[in-house]
Amino acid sequence: LIDARILIISDTVFCYIVENSPTTPATGTILVAPSVPLGQVVVYFTRDNDASIIPSPSEVATLETELYTIKPANTADVDFIIRAPTPVSVPFTFTTLEPSTSTMQAAITANLEALFQEGTSVGQDLKSFSYNSAIYQTIDPETSDTVINFVLSAPSGDVSVGAGELPVLGGITYP
Repeated sequence: LIDARILIISDTVFCYIVENSPTTPATGTILVAPSVPLGQVVVYFTRDNDASIIPSPSEVATLETELYTIKPANTADVDFIIRAPTPVSVPFTFTTLEPSTSTMQAAITANLEALFQEGTSVGQDLKSFSYNSAIYQTIDPETSDTVINFVLSAPSGDVSVGAGELPVLGGITYP
């Protein structure tokens, strides 16, 4: 089972990116199921500069009321859906970190917070190269040292999220 984003060109034509190097020609049965039924519009939103970026039910209701006034033409209220994404907590556990000063740890925490705030999207997996890059590119503000080495026991690869889900930074454990 492969979950892929599909660009719909027409009623009978669509395209998508095939990752890696699959065997060709393709075999088996290919099934396509839209994550949003035809004719519906689903809007997910988050909140910047709040303790939690996930909106509360009352914030969803407030935005829903506002957006209904500008919804797409010929779209019934029942087909115009406003939702908060479902958070998927991603904890980080370092088993090794060099250098492991308190200022380096604070800088790594800030870089990971920025990644989760700016580099994640609803329904898109968090790739390990994204969080590894955020960690490796950290510079200690006091010493100007960079990360020399680190090992994570969690997460241990790409973080899968489903439709309507958003990866959010969980707790961080340093050695």
